[in-house]
Amino acid sequence: MRFFASKAKNLKLVFCLTIAVCPMLFAFNVKAQKLLFKDCYPENNIDSLNKSLSFNQTSSESDRLKNLIKLDRSFIFRISIFEKLDEIKTLSDKLNNNTGLCYYYFAKSFLLSYKSNSDFYENLRLGHLHLDKTDDSALKQFCYGMEMLSYLNIERTTTDGKLPTTKSIFHNKIELNENQYNLLDEFQKVDYLFLASSFELGIYGSTTLKFMKLLKEMDIILKKYPKVRYAKYSFGTFSFAYNEFIGNYNEIILSCERSIANLNASDVLLKTRIYYVLANAYVKTNQMQLALEHYRNALFYFNSIEELDYSSLAAEYKINSFQIFVSNFLKTRQKLAGQNLNSKNKKRAYFDPIELDINTILNALISQIEKEKNAILTKRNQKLEVQKIQQELLFKTTELSKTKIELQRLIALEEAAKHRDENVKLYFQNS
Repeated sequence: MRFFASKAKNLKLVFCLTIAVCPMLFAFNVKAQKLLFKDCYPENNIDSLNKSLSFNQTSSESDRLKNLIKLDRSFIFRISIFEKLDEIKTLSDKLNNNTGLCYYYFAKSFLLSYKSNSDFYENLRLGHLHLDKTDDSALKQFCYGMEMLSYLNIERTTTDGKLPTTKSIFHNKIELNENQYNLLDEFQKVDYLFLASSFELGIYGSTTLKFMKLLKEMDIILKKYPKVRYAKYSFGTFSFAYNEFIGNYNEIILSCERSIANLNASDVLLKTRIYYVLANAYVKTNQMQLALEHYRNALFYFNSIEELDYSSLAAEYKINSFQIFVSNFLKTRQKLAGQNLNSKNKKRAYFDPIELDINTILNALISQIEKEKNAILTKRNQKLEVQKIQQELLFKTTELSKTKIELQRLIALEEAAKHRDENVKLYFQNS
């Protein structure tokens, strides 16, 4: 009877503990699933973040989703393309995470705005369905910003420069007065300055007093807050536009050279953009040989990008940009050649780029960049192989640790059994 009474008492204790602890566990789980966009701001050191994601060094799927968004946003500020959208969508669906789904649909609609088709509007509709469920102000600022930039792409060619939807989104959903701006933290200020500058430059150009005021505020923010240094490259593009307007090409050249010196090996698309700006600046200063060299650099880095490294939605954008790079490269080459020709042959050296077939342009450059492209791909494959080996070693180490624990358990059981047998033997000897 004592045994059954003790057992009943223990069961009652377990039941009471379960009732007490379950609400705590449930509350913790709900809190873990809550993902605020303010926790997903970009980081300066994207290599460390990328490495932790590559080796899956996150405590939960929710943390992985947060870090994926942080990394993707960090790539955006480095003039790259949304790189982690597919996994963000998969994890967001699995966790039923509204923040991740909002991010996915608005980012995807921005990429689709380069094509201006019905898929853009469908993704925008789905994005708003999820956005209506949240009161996350930082998330709304990002989504409205993506929507504004999307319509800026579309309405440039469809509204004769009037851009009514773009203006409506900015003035009604994004624009802040000075008091509202001062209430933002440094990360929100960076986001706002990026959107406000994109709007001002896209609508009114780089000649307005407001645009120059935004540039000065960008400079203040970057100097005041070290944590937002990730924005220096995207902010630099606005400075390039202003310096081009005032004809300060020497400043553009110096800024580009400083940026290139500080870039990482993984900043392929950013290098493409900066080398292209640098080449254009050398054209304006009539340094054709240097311009030609840096157009080659831009083409080299741009053509080394495999589509699998970035969203396939950007493929059409890549093709269009490549055509521009090649066209400018050939025009500069012909202009440089024309400087060394007599008057009879000068006419032959110039041509109308519109008459060139794009296949002819691509074939003219393929032999120059193929060797360099293969070298980059070889290095990339070697890096992937090293990462694969590291992952296998990590897996084997984990398996060995499990085996060691299992052996220790078996040894402990064996010792316990041996001790039990000795006690039984002594019992029978004494009896």
